[in-house]
Amino acid sequence: MPDVRDLYSADDLSRQARLRVARRFDGDGERIRDAMEEYEGTFSSLPDYVRAEIEEHVAPCMLWLLDFVQLDRVGDDWIHKGRNWVIADALKKDNRAVVHVFLSDNPEAALAEREAAEHD
Repeated sequence: MPDVRDLYSADDLSRQARLRVARRFDGDGERIRDAMEEYEGTFSSLPDYVRAEIEEHVAPCMLWLLDFVQLDRVGDDWIHKGRNWVIADALKKDNRAVVHVFLSDNPEAALAEREAAEHD
């Protein structure tokens, strides 16, 4: 299946991400702005994001190693540890499932917030 980034313009994808962020934060302009500064992109899946992220840091001759990495588990770990957060979505044009991926501006705070919520 083609990568969603090959099918849609970056502007269209970021526009839809901004709409989802606005909904998530009830229109709070400051939180929306902060989130969009950490916007990594829209991907077909979290493992697709992980692959793209790792590919940026691995020499081309070593990319074959990614076939042996459990990209879904890496992505889950990044979210669990607060490195990233995502908004699951479906594109308006064809209802294709995607994830909008964001970096956490403070992974330690995100992890502490999650742990506090689990204890409540």
